Amino acid sequence: MEKSKSLSKNPNAVAVPPSHMFKELTSPPPDEEQSQGEKISSTHEYSLNFSENSLRLRNHSSDSIEILMDDNDLIVEDHTSNASLEDIEEDDDDDHHGKHALRSENLLADEMQSLVQNILPLSVSTKCEEEFDITARALKRAMTPKQELWNAVTMIFGPCFCIYFLLSGSWLTTDDIEKVRNSLVDSQETSTTIQDWSMISSFTNESKRNMCIHSTIFPYLYAIPPWTSLAVALGIAIHTPASINYHLYCAYKIPAGPLRLDHWSRRLDQAMMHFMSLCWSYGSSGHWDYTLAAMAFNLDSIYRLYRRPFRPRNVLMRFGIAIMIQTLPFLRAGFVLLCVKLFLIYATSAFIFSRYPFGGYSHGVFHLVMAIAPPLVIIASSKLPVVEDQIRFAALCAISIGK
Repeated sequence: MEKSKSLSKNPNAVAVPPSHMFKELTSPPPDEEQSQGEKISSTHEYSLNFSENSLRLRNHSSDSIEILMDDNDLIVEDHTSNASLEDIEEDDDDDHHGKHALRSENLLADEMQSLVQNILPLSVSTKCEEEFDITARALKRAMTPKQELWNAVTMIFGPCFCIYFLLSGSWLTTDDIEKVRNSLVDSQETSTTIQDWSMISSFTNESKRNMCIHSTIFPYLYAIPPWTSLAVALGIAIHTPASINYHLYCAYKIPAGPLRLDHWSRRLDQAMMHFMSLCWSYGSSGHWDYTLAAMAFNLDSIYRLYRRPFRPRNVLMRFGIAIMIQTLPFLRAGFVLLCVKLFLIYATSAFIFSRYPFGGYSHGVFHLVMAIAPPLVIIASSKLPVVEDQIRFAALCAISIGK
């Protein structure tokens, strides 16, 4: 039996809402009024469509019942036999035919009611509720193409700041340079004014000296930024294109509805969120052992994104755990105020994401609130004790050219 495509193709199909699922199944659809002399076949086929290749029951009688579960919404259909009216022999006893049709309809209703009461509540109802929850969630969050474009635009602010932070040399502050300069003076390893690299040769060698960056395009980029800051920027730089791609698909390709929550572009977007969490775990800790533990969790989460059935609540729960994993190293390093700020950002974002207080523009507002986190995280990643040697080396490169 072919899967039903839409209600418009079958005028006898009746959509059943979840709260009335079992009630609607107990009574067949009303017969259409027939003009005098017309007779129709009493053979009907009823189907309950929900999830593909899941359950199939047939009652081999004059009236057949099939329960077929597929990926579409719960549909109860009345497929009237296509027998031509001309092929139906005239029956002089109209009362007898009417009583026979009524008995068939009553028999069918009794069979459907027994089926629903004895089988569906045990094997189908929970899955029905999950699928209907996905449908209701998708309809609640349906957005126009303009709103989806707004979602895509609001994704660019976080990575733009991270790129600027790295290339502008903002991770190396004037205080960092002065601190290194004063330590050189106090140790009497050099004079107060350093104009030549040879005067600090005791701190480096020729190979390290070549690692300094002298660029006219980026004049304040004296050396390679800290690895932790690069990891933070890498994570958000990889995730952003995937997110923009998904929102553009929603704006121009994917119709509003459950498909937007279960499309490959959304799964890719969510997978890159876990990749970003992995990168940020290294960016907040600077230790490979912690990063490997975070990798195990995030890779498992990515794997589960591609398993059936799709479970939105589990996905959100794992995102919450991933956020905690990437934030805890900052708390251990003593960045308590930073952790409080991040908690407020994530809590506010979660409220906006769950409630949608601004209608179709709520998701873009959610992006804007979340965009506050990357600047805080990348700045803190450049202040970790594990990157002090990199900061010191960059300061020496700056001092060598007279900064």
